[in-house]
Amino acid sequence: MKQKELQENGVMALRAFNNALVTGRLYPPTAPQVTNAVDIGYKKIRDFLRSFGTLDILLEKEIPFLCGLPVDDEVLSSFSNLVVYRQMSLLGVSRLSLTPSMDRFAFSQILSVFNAGKDKIRQAGSGIEYITSLGLVSYFPEPLKEEEGEPEKNLKQPKKKVLKVDAELLSALLGNERHPAAKRLAESFADTERGVEILVAAIGHILKGLKEKKEVGRTELFYRLLQDVQDLFDRDSLEDAAFRLAAILTENLREPTLCVLLNQEYPEGFGRSFYRALLKNLSTESFGRIVSLFRNQVVKWQDEKDDTSFALAQKTLEQLLATEKGRQYLATEKAKEIIEKGEEDRKKRRVEAGIEMLLTGNAASLKSVEVQEALPGVVRELKERNDSDRLEKVVELLAEEVRTTGSRTLLKSAIAAVEILFVDGHCRFSEQLLRSLLAWVKKTDNGDEPFERVVLLLELVMQQCWKEGRESFGDEILTFFHEVRTEKIMKPAKIRAIVANIQDRNIRRSSLPELLNTCFFNPENKEAGYRLVFQGPVALQFLVESLIMSQNAEHRFKIIDLLTYDSRFVPEIVRGRLQEHMPWYGKRNLVKLLAETGGEEDAESVLPYLNHEDFRVQREALICIYKIGGEKRKKLLLTALDDSSELIKIQVVKALGRFCDAEVAGHLAELLNGFELFSEKNRNALLLQILDTLGRCSSSVALKSVRNFVNGFRSRSGRKLSSQVKHEAEKVLRFLEKDQEMFKKKHIQATQLRKKAIRQTVWKRDLPPGLKIITGLQEETTIRSLLDQGENETARKKLVEFIRHMARMKKFAQAEKLRDWLIEIDSTALTDIIAAAEIIAEEKVTAIDQEHLEIWNDLYDFLTTEEFSELYHSLHHKKIRDEEVIVHQGTLQSALYFINSGKVKLYYDDRGTKSC
Repeated sequence: MKQKELQENGVMALRAFNNALVTGRLYPPTAPQVTNAVDIGYKKIRDFLRSFGTLDILLEKEIPFLCGLPVDDEVLSSFSNLVVYRQMSLLGVSRLSLTPSMDRFAFSQILSVFNAGKDKIRQAGSGIEYITSLGLVSYFPEPLKEEEGEPEKNLKQPKKKVLKVDAELLSALLGNERHPAAKRLAESFADTERGVEILVAAIGHILKGLKEKKEVGRTELFYRLLQDVQDLFDRDSLEDAAFRLAAILTENLREPTLCVLLNQEYPEGFGRSFYRALLKNLSTESFGRIVSLFRNQVVKWQDEKDDTSFALAQKTLEQLLATEKGRQYLATEKAKEIIEKGEEDRKKRRVEAGIEMLLTGNAASLKSVEVQEALPGVVRELKERNDSDRLEKVVELLAEEVRTTGSRTLLKSAIAAVEILFVDGHCRFSEQLLRSLLAWVKKTDNGDEPFERVVLLLELVMQQCWKEGRESFGDEILTFFHEVRTEKIMKPAKIRAIVANIQDRNIRRSSLPELLNTCFFNPENKEAGYRLVFQGPVALQFLVESLIMSQNAEHRFKIIDLLTYDSRFVPEIVRGRLQEHMPWYGKRNLVKLLAETGGEEDAESVLPYLNHEDFRVQREALICIYKIGGEKRKKLLLTALDDSSELIKIQVVKALGRFCDAEVAGHLAELLNGFELFSEKNRNALLLQILDTLGRCSSSVALKSVRNFVNGFRSRSGRKLSSQVKHEAEKVLRFLEKDQEMFKKKHIQATQLRKKAIRQTVWKRDLPPGLKIITGLQEETTIRSLLDQGENETARKKLVEFIRHMARMKKFAQAEKLRDWLIEIDSTALTDIIAAAEIIAEEKVTAIDQEHLEIWNDLYDFLTTEEFSELYHSLHHKKIRDEEVIVHQGTLQSALYFINSGKVKLYYDDRGTKSC
C-alpha cells in the first residue's frame, strides 16, 4: 500500500483519537458522551493497528506528520479543534507511535497524558518525566535523526574568529568589477591582514551557499575568487596571505566543511599556494579524519550510483594522497597495519591457548584481559555447535570469576555472554551468570553503562522467569529493584534513577490485570500481590485506576490491602488523581486509600471533600483526616467546621470532643451563636451535638456561650427551638457551672479510677477462674502466663498494647473489659489505666458513623448520589431495648426498618393462640 493511501486511513484513526480527547475536555468523565467517544476512538485505532501495524504521529519543526508524510493543510482545516499536535508541543515530545500491543488500559493512560494541563506536567518535572512515570515511554520514542553530518558532532568545536566585513566590499569581491566599492576594495587589500579577513568572509559566504543548496561539488565562483584576489594582494605578500588565510580557516572550520573546501578547484598562483598552506596547517590527526570522511563518501556514492559525486570525491582523495602529506599518511597507515596484524596474530595465539586452558577447567586464564574480551565469541561458538558440556563449564567458571573479582572487562564480557545466551533461550546457563551479576549490582555504587545493561537484562529475565514458572529467581530480582527504589537498600540517586527508568519503561502492562485477578480469586497467593505492587509506580497507577472504578467491596478492600504493602509512592499518586473528575465512588475509594497509606502531610488535601455532593465521600474524608491528621488533627477539624456540609459538620463537632479545650470551645461558641443560619432539617441534631461537646469543655468560654444560648430562649429565634434542645442546653449549663467548682479533672479521674479498681478487684476475685476469659486470643493467654510468673510490669505493658489492638479492631466492649482487667492487676498503675481509657476513646471517635454505612454498603453502593442522599437523610437512628415492642399487630406501619445489629422477634395472634 502506498504511503498516501496509508495516511488516508490514518486520518480516520486520528480523527477518532482527537474526538475522544476533545469530548473528554468538554464533559465530565462519567458523561455518556465521553464513554462513547473513548470507545469509538479505541475501536478505530485498534482497527487501524490490526490492518497496518503502527500509527505514527510526528511533529517535526512545528509541521504535523502522519504515517511518515506531512499532513495537508486541507486535512488540517477539516479538524474543528485538532488538539493532538498542540498537546505534543506542550509535552515537549515530537513522536507518538501507537502499536498493536496497546491495550485498553494503555489507551486510557495515553488519553490522560493528552488531557494533562500545564500544572500537572510542571509538577511531574517535564512532559517526558510524566510519560515515564505512567510507563508509556515506548509509545513516545525519539524521532529518527539524519545520519548526514553526524561525524561533526563528535569533533571538538574550535573557537571561532568573529569577523566584520562591509557587505558592499563582499559584493564587489564576488564578481562585480564595476561595483561602486571596487576602489575601496582595492585599498583594503593593500593591508594584507584586512584583505585576508575580507577573503575569509567571502569563502564563508560561498561555503554557506553550498550548504544551503545541500551541494558538496565544485563551484566556479570559488575558482574565480582565488584568481581575482591574486591581483588585489601585493605580489610580495601572496605567500603570507595564503598562509594566514589557511590558518584562520583550518582553525575555525569543522572537518566536514574542510572536505567541501578541499573538494574545490584551485587555480595556479595564489590558489595553489593556498591549497598547500591548507594541507600544511592541518594536523596529522585532522588530515587522517578528512581522508576517512572522503573514503566514506566514495563508498556511499558508489553504493548510491551517484557517478558525478563519486568521481569528484575519488579525484579529490587521490589528489590529497598524492601530496607529500598524503604519502606520509599512507606510509604511517601501512606501518600501523603491519604492526597491528603481527600483534593480532600473536594475540590470537595467546587467546587460543587461554581458551584451551579454560575448557579443561583451569580458570587461571580468566585473569587475562585478552581472554576476557574473547569470551563472548567463545560462548557464541559453543552455543552454535550445541556443545552444552563445554558451554556449561565456561559459564560456570565465568560466573565464579565475576563473583570473586568483577573487573570491568570481565563484567562487559559476562554481560555480552548473557545477552547471547538469553536471546536464544539458554536460560539455564544465563541464570548462572545472572546470579553473579545480580550479586555484583547489589554491591556496586557505580551507575555506569555496564550497570545499566545488567539491570535491563535482569528486568527482562525476571519477566521471562515468571512466564516459565521459575518465579523464585524472578521474585528475587524484583525484591532487589523494589528495595533500591524505596531506599531500603541505600544506593546513590543515579542508581535509583536507572533502576526506576528501566523498570518503568519495560514493565509488561498486559500482565497487570492477570496478576490482580490472581489476587482476587486466590487470596492465599501472597507472592502475586508482591509481584504486582513491587513493580513500581506504573503498577501502582494501574491499581489506583482499578480502585477508582471498582464497585465491588471485596475487590476494593483487596486493592487497598495491596497498596498498603509499601505505600511510599501511593499518596502522591492519590493526590494527583483526587483532582480529576470521577464518579462519587471513585473519590470515596481514593480518600479511603489515602487514609490507609497517607501521612500527616496529606491530611489537608482531603478537606475540600467535606463539601462533596455525596455524603459517603464526606464521611470518608472526615475519617481520613482523623486517622492521618496526627498533630494537625485538631487544627484540621477546626478548619472543617467552616468548610464542611451541615450533615458531616455534626460528625466533626463530635470528633472535636476528643480535644475539649478553650480553643475548641471558642469555635463551637461561634457556631452556637449563629444557630439561626442552620437549615431546619439539621438544626436540631447539630445543636444537640454542639451542646454535648461544649459540655465536655471545662472552660469559661464554654460556660459563657451556653449561658447566653439559654438566656436567649425567650427571643424570637429561641422560641422556635425544640424542647429537646432546650432541655439539653439547660442540663449542659448546670454541668458546666458545677464543673467550675470542682477540682482539676485529672485528680477527680484518678480518684474515680482508684475506687473503681478496688470494686473490680473484689468482684473479680469472687468469680470462678473460668469466667475470667475475655477474648480467648493468644495475646490474652500470654499475658496470663506472665502474671502467673510474677512479671506484672511486662504483663501490664503487653495488656495496654492488646487494648490498643482490640480498640483498633473496633472491639470496644472487649477493650473495656480488658481495661477493667488492667485495673484488677494493679489499681495503682494510674498512668497505664488512663492511657488505656484514652486509647479506647480515641478509637471510638475514628469509628465515626461507620457502622450503619458499612453494614448496608452493598445497598448504598448501588444507589446514585441523589438516591442515597434522599434515603440517608430520611433515616432516624434509634436504639431499641430488649423485649421492647416495635409495632402491634393490626397497627398501620409505613416505616422501613434497617437493622444494624440484633434480632427482631415476630409474634402474631392466630385465633387467640400466640405464635412466634
